[in-house]
Amino acid sequence: MNSVENELAKLQKRFQEAAKVIDDLAQIKQELDQLSIKYQDQLFKNSINLDQTQQQIKSLSNDYQEYKKYWNENFNVLIKKDQDILTKISETGNQTESEIEQNKTQLENLEKRLEETNVFLATFKNNVQLNQNLAIGSCLIGFIALILSIYSILFLPKNYPNTLDSPQESSLITASPSPENSSIPVNYFREAVNKATRAATLAQSAKSKEEWNVVVNEWQSAIDMMKSTPSSDPNYEIAQKKVIEYQKNLNYAQQQTEE
Repeated sequence: MNSVENELAKLQKRFQEAAKVIDDLAQIKQELDQLSIKYQDQLFKNSINLDQTQQQIKSLSNDYQEYKKYWNENFNVLIKKDQDILTKISETGNQTESEIEQNKTQLENLEKRLEETNVFLATFKNNVQLNQNLAIGSCLIGFIALILSIYSILFLPKNYPNTLDSPQESSLITASPSPENSSIPVNYFREAVNKATRAATLAQSAKSKEEWNVVVNEWQSAIDMMKSTPSSDPNYEIAQKKVIEYQKNLNYAQQQTEE
């Protein structure tokens, strides 16, 4: 009898343990259901946020394409205007240099005539009395100086140095080589404008990375030549400003090679 009671007690104990396990499993299932609902809500929210993000990306992409199209159209127009202005400035500078060379030649001829006049005055002084020679010579020198002054005011440019102010300066000019014998210097400003024009033209049709690399090389050459423009060039200040503008164009072309 005792053994049966012991067995029943054991069975009852096992049933109690099994009931506890079942209760624990039910609680775990309830917690899992709550977690599942929570994660489903979070997943739904994330899905909504993802859709909104995709829409924003699409909108930004459209805005970027519109901006790029607008920028390219205006960029080409500005480049063309810029090159036209630079071409006119360069042509004006070349014309001014030509006029200065002509004035130099005329000034040298005038100096030769002045030397001939001085020789004539020296011969004249040897044949005439001293007082008369001094008076006549003074009048002639004053008349020649007046002619030279009028010529300088009417024909020479304002920024051109007056080479007849002193005998030392006059001797320096007569000793200098003529423009026909001097070598023609490289016009870095003009060459830089040509390079920039070529780069802008190539940029209008460039599509591949290789084509944009050619554009990059042309802009870099234009920048280097602008930097080489000597300070004596009348376009020196403009060249310094163009270096900054061309650098921006170079940066844009380099970005295109990386896309």
